[in-house]
Amino acid sequence: MPERVEDLQLRGLRILRHTALPGYTTDAVLLADFAQPKAGSHVFDLGTGLGILPLLMIGRQGNLRITGIELQPALAELARRSVLLNKLGQQIDVVNADLRDCKALYPSGCCDMVVSSPPYHADDGQGGMHSHQQQCTYRDVIDAAQHLLRRRGRLCLCFPPAQLLQVADALRSADLEPKRVQMCASLPSRSPWLCLLEAMKNAKPGLRFEPQLVMLEAPGVPGEQMQAIYGCGEEGTA
Repeated sequence: MPERVEDLQLRGLRILRHTALPGYTTDAVLLADFAQPKAGSHVFDLGTGLGILPLLMIGRQGNLRITGIELQPALAELARRSVLLNKLGQQIDVVNADLRDCKALYPSGCCDMVVSSPPYHADDGQGGMHSHQQQCTYRDVIDAAQHLLRRRGRLCLCFPPAQLLQVADALRSADLEPKRVQMCASLPSRSPWLCLLEAMKNAKPGLRFEPQLVMLEAPGVPGEQMQAIYGCGEEGTA
């Protein structure tokens, strides 16, 4: 079957996937756990894809309102159907739009948090990237976030560690101050492969490094941190 329903193992939430469309990766799971929005927050997910981040964030903190922006119509439609499947239409709104148009679509300072997994691979021409990743840069994401966020609102991103300095420079130039960083490694002996970063709008300098997240204790053996994030497959855990 080209289309299937996947159980997210989190409070009964499910997501629709299609073999002809991009899926999601561990990046989204780690970013959803890292972001930790406060109850009652309005969150924007820029480049929402299948809507995985809104679903995972609602699963962890139920009292949220989330707007997902997705450029590709087929992905946006599948994300909308997942929202309806989970009866979350009152909390999650999926909009088929270009994130670079946020300034025209939404008023300044309209949300508390922005999350995004920006583009960080060159397009290989094999369809491996989301449509928004082919057509925008992390600077586009940062510009959109700067417009959408209220004062002291937070932006949470993930990207390769090698891009940390470039991303930090772009954030600071947009008056988004890096405040919290966590590196993620696959094994204790490996160098980090992913950087999670939180920045705050109109904030003073002051950066905190969280303990490194190690995914596996040994090949094929999930570490305690990853077991906690994935909930060990138990219903209702996060």
